[in-house]
Amino acid sequence: MKSKNKWLAGRSEKLLIKLCCIVYFISYVTRLNFSASMSEIIQIGLLTEAAAGLIGTMLFITYGVGQLISGALGDKIPPQTLILFGLLSTSASNIMFPFFSQTWILCLIWGVNGFAQAMLWPPMVKLLAAYLKGESYSKGTFWVISASQLATVAIYLLVPLCIRYIGWESIFIVSSALAAVVSFLWAFGFHRLEKVLLPGNRKCSVENKAASFKGIFISSGLFLIVIAIVMLGILRDGITSWMPMFMGEVFHLSTEISILSNVLLPIFSIVCIYFAECLFRKLFNNEVVEAMFFFGIALISCLILNIFSNAVVSIICAASITGCMHAVNLMLVGYVPGRFKKYGKVSLVSGITNSFTYIGSAASSFGFAFIATAYGWKILTFVWLGVCIIALIFLISAVSFWRKQLRKEDNINNGLSS
Repeated sequence: MKSKNKWLAGRSEKLLIKLCCIVYFISYVTRLNFSASMSEIIQIGLLTEAAAGLIGTMLFITYGVGQLISGALGDKIPPQTLILFGLLSTSASNIMFPFFSQTWILCLIWGVNGFAQAMLWPPMVKLLAAYLKGESYSKGTFWVISASQLATVAIYLLVPLCIRYIGWESIFIVSSALAAVVSFLWAFGFHRLEKVLLPGNRKCSVENKAASFKGIFISSGLFLIVIAIVMLGILRDGITSWMPMFMGEVFHLSTEISILSNVLLPIFSIVCIYFAECLFRKLFNNEVVEAMFFFGIALISCLILNIFSNAVVSIICAASITGCMHAVNLMLVGYVPGRFKKYGKVSLVSGITNSFTYIGSAASSFGFAFIATAYGWKILTFVWLGVCIIALIFLISAVSFWRKQLRKEDNINNGLSS
């Protein structure tokens, strides 16, 4: 009987990971479709660069604020309910987007989409941390984040086809339909999970109720780590969003070719995420130190990008930088929240870390457009270099704090096991 229960629990854990992968896949499809089609929308005159940047900024702002709200709610109400609400809302936002042309209405619609997207990640991390232990949690998080990169590949392959043969509007209609289907899959799949996985619920035990979140935030070094996370958001989403425009204006590539060049970014990111997961298990076992390692590689890539002016070199360097940022994201946004399971703060920390990511994303969406227009793309690539340096300074400052946090976690775990 015990072996049967263990077998059922194992199958349920795999089902949970698969469902989370599907949800996170569609969240990226319904979020990146605008940035992927942005260069076409600007080129045909529907939006100016400033207006497109403002719409992208609205999503990042509402997503960032929504992360804080979702993170707090995820520790208080059923996470699966928040995820279903987010999926249905993002489906509604996407179906409405192509039917309006006024910038302020599009900002409103895409802002709602950003808030809806925020209802997905923190409760998802809460579910993974609640029902998966140790290596199962790290692998589950790895697969979920990898799904987002597969979605990025899919959207940058799909968008040029839609633009050429159907029209940019179809991108949002298809995305909306897919989100509606995934909403049904999530509701049905989680209903099955509740029958097997939840009765044996391994709840997040709060071992240190006396510790205030403010104390944890400072003692763990999170107050330094979140600044590095802002830098991560600036590079990851800024380069992904504006790379087609960069390739088109600097190297005079067509819209379709510029967009397709972005396919290399998520492919390289998947490789970097896999490499990061292996390094974490076999070498580092320290999220902050590994994040420093990948920011260092990104710094070298920025230097090469500034030295050589070549389309192929630029694409490879951009892919390296974004790939490294996704590896950093796995460490600081994926793995770090799981360290706070014993405090019952997984969803809250997940919401905060992801929120700071999108503070950086919001800054890059409008800031990159301003710098490129006012000073040129060459100055913008120097800004990327400076962002890497700032991140490394704050991560180096956080190392000693985080090592103490890891020792504290080991002491708690040893106390429980004894």
